[in-house]
Amino acid sequence: MLWVFLHPSMLVFIPVLLVTVFFAASAQSWFFAWIALEVNLFCFLPLILFMGNKYSTEATIKYFLVQTIASIILFISTIVGQPWMTMGSSWFTLSALMFKMGSAPFHQWLISIADALNWHSSFLLMTVQKLAPLALVTNFSFNDEMQTLLGFSIISAIVGSVGGLLQSSLRKIMMFSSISHLSWVIAAMMISQTLWMMYFMVYSIMVCMLLSSFNSLQVAKLSDLMNSSLSPSMKLIISSSFLSMSGLPPLLGFLPKLIVLDQLILKSMIFLSLSLVLFALVSMFFYVRMGLSMLSLSLKYAIWSTMKPWRNTPLLILNVTLLLAPSILYFLC
Repeated sequence: MLWVFLHPSMLVFIPVLLVTVFFAASAQSWFFAWIALEVNLFCFLPLILFMGNKYSTEATIKYFLVQTIASIILFISTIVGQPWMTMGSSWFTLSALMFKMGSAPFHQWLISIADALNWHSSFLLMTVQKLAPLALVTNFSFNDEMQTLLGFSIISAIVGSVGGLLQSSLRKIMMFSSISHLSWVIAAMMISQTLWMMYFMVYSIMVCMLLSSFNSLQVAKLSDLMNSSLSPSMKLIISSSFLSMSGLPPLLGFLPKLIVLDQLILKSMIFLSLSLVLFALVSMFFYVRMGLSMLSLSLKYAIWSTMKPWRNTPLLILNVTLLLAPSILYFLC
């Protein structure tokens, strides 16, 4: 499916999409940031339509309407007063940015369009499209908006962990996972800019590895992953990625959560730390159950299969190395 990104129209939209993210994140005024976000919106709409299914048109309209409403709120709130000077406009501006990212409680639109996206668009929506709003949130004075950010973080942790338990669609599961990880990013943002960028980078790597596997297998439901026709090595790759997404030590996903928790405790943010850990355990239960089910199936079919079950061994080694090495190096240093 790499050829999707090599289509002439995609070669235009994707570079412009990335450039607008950079301009929005580095804009010196809210007006220019707003313009960059609008151009970004119109570049992402064709990516939803391209190679989509029968629901792509509906999803495109939903995405356009939601982003337009958020943009109107953002534009009006920045006209009323500078966000770091006027408390009322500051709250609306922050809410508009959270709306654009799909943070809880403004997350329903994100879940409703999930099944209309292909895996490429899903990856962009869960990672690249969150970068500009997150960077703009750092313009706020966290001393004034600490309680608001705390609320968004805790609500996102609750919705992301509980919502994923009730889904069978892999795309919806990944969207709820994105909401859950966003709660950690917001918490890290209250500590330092470097910390949230580190967490977001690690999260993006894990999502890229997992969605690449889904895309190569063309799976859409949880039941598809339990198919005995999948090679044991591919099941090991996916299950290890799931376990890493859950934050299970010593995999890659555990390391950024450990660092964020350490810094939150040092800042005496005990309530937020306990909330994040509690609902991370709910997510971990789901991911570990799913990962262990796939691992048991992969071992079973590895014993009895007469095919070539380990043809993905190099990819498996690379996957496990990427997931384990950073945590091991962190504890050794």
